[in-house]
Amino acid sequence: RVISPGGIEAWLIRDQKIPVLSVQFAFEGGAVGDPAGKEGLANLASTLLDEGAGPYDNREFQRRLADSGISISFSAGSDAFFGSLKTLVETEDEAAELLRLALREARFEPEAIERMKQAVGSQIRRDLGDPDAIVRQVFYSRAFPESPYGRRVRGTLESLAAIGPDDLRGFVRDRFAKANLTIGVTGDTTPERLGALLDKVFGGLPAQGAPLAIAET
Repeated sequence: RVISPGGIEAWLIRDQKIPVLSVQFAFEGGAVGDPAGKEGLANLASTLLDEGAGPYDNREFQRRLADSGISISFSAGSDAFFGSLKTLVETEDEAAELLRLALREARFEPEAIERMKQAVGSQIRRDLGDPDAIVRQVFYSRAFPESPYGRRVRGTLESLAAIGPDDLRGFVRDRFAKANLTIGVTGDTTPERLGALLDKVFGGLPAQGAPLAIAET
């Protein structure tokens, strides 16, 4: 167990065989917190955080990741929003800064939003013709009627179209908070170095997020 100077907790498994660092984290509250009529918000946000952030547009942000061999990814589940960072030790400072920007200063530019809506929309259309996906959705909608757990994480074509930049910024503001955060780390680092990285990436997050209301099933 590692506690950073700023009070952020993580669980570390040290592995010094290769100079690589892997950070996995999750914020409580995923797709079940999507507002009615805007289902798919958490999932859409997960596709956009690395599509430009801070001073870097999408092309420059992606170039910096590629040039340094850094991998940053996000995904949304029903109950949590997940993130991952993988980097060589020699580029961990650059990696930490890019992840910080993605979490705190994502641009959510109209062009990127529209492009990702089209990509998610294509996935939704494929699911509409996939027997396995149809059976899963029917099961969850019957098992959890009138509940967020019966909805698709990706939302629907109609709810996806209703999501705008302000909704995405609101999701980040409400869900990305220290109180909602769980972190696991493996790789070639020390508790001291990890503590500095944790504060750099997550130290600027608010202490508390918005209350997460989930309908009773």
